[in-house]
Parts: sequence; structure tokens; C-alpha cells
Amino acid sequence: LAYRASLASGSLRDWFWQASQTGASAVPQTAARSSGISISREYIGADGRAATSFRTGELVTVKIRLRSFLSESGGGLDDLSVTDLLPGGFELADPPGTGPSGAKAFMRGEDRMQFIAPEMPLGEATVTYRVRAVTPGIFAAPPAEAASISAPGVQANGVSGRITIRQ
Repeated sequence: LAYRASLASGSLRDWFWQASQTGASAVPQTAARSSGISISREYIGADGRAATSFRTGELVTVKIRLRSFLSESGGGLDDLSVTDLLPGGFELADPPGTGPSGAKAFMRGEDRMQFIAPEMPLGEATVTYRVRAVTPGIFAAPPAEAASISAPGVQANGVSGRITIRQ
């Protein structure tokens, strides 16, 4: 982003500019990143097996696994914020007001599920929610992300993937 501006002397006090950019990276993340925790995600088809290809209308369970490698004050992590961007072609299948199993709190968006994970002692926790395959095509699956709200250095990203939805 480049912008050139010319200002008259003394006019800076009345000027304000802000720019921001959001979105998923166009470059797939092929390696997971972890610092104190790790996160992984898989899509479970109607047959109960992990898959990357689904039929239009199929109900898919999203399974997110979180693993903690450290504890805060010996009591575990209790403030992990998780964001899972949905691939194109999926929509949330559970009724409004319904969130991931085991989540302390959640926020549903058209393109994402965000939640506070259950308290995590050293070890692993699994959280699930459901989506429905609605639009045929091949879609990028951005990596799931997790971060401690109180300890900024505790964070993780999963890996990107590809999802195919067929007629």
C-alpha cells in the first residue's frame, strides 16, 4: 500500500489516517507453529472417518484437538481463545445459540467459529462442532489458531488444507 500526500505547514494537527488489512493468507501454511500449545483440526464425514472430500448436503463434524505443554501457576491453561475460519462451501449446521461441545463461551460468525476452550491441564482437549457442505467446489481451509488471552507468547497455528465438495 503506497500513498503520497502533501501537507501545508501547520496542517498536521487536523489530519488522521488509518489503514488495516484482514483476511487469510494467500500462501498455504504447510507447517504448524506452536509455543506452549498445539492445535490440529480434522473434518469427519458422515461415515465417521476423517476426510477432505464431501457430498453437497453432507453433515461434517469439525474436530479440533488442543494440546498444552505448559501450565500457568500449576493449574493449567484456562483462557485459550480458538478461531477456526470455515472453508468456502461450508456453513455452520448447528442451530443458532449452539456452540462447540465443551467450550466455555463461543461466538459464531458466517465464516468462523470462535470459542474459549475448556480448562486445559497438561495434556489434550478435543472440541467439536458441525458444519454442512453446501456449495460444490475446491476450497482452501485456513489453519485453526489458538492463543492464551493472558499470556501472549502461548499460541499455535495448525496447517492449511484443501476441501472438495462434490454434487
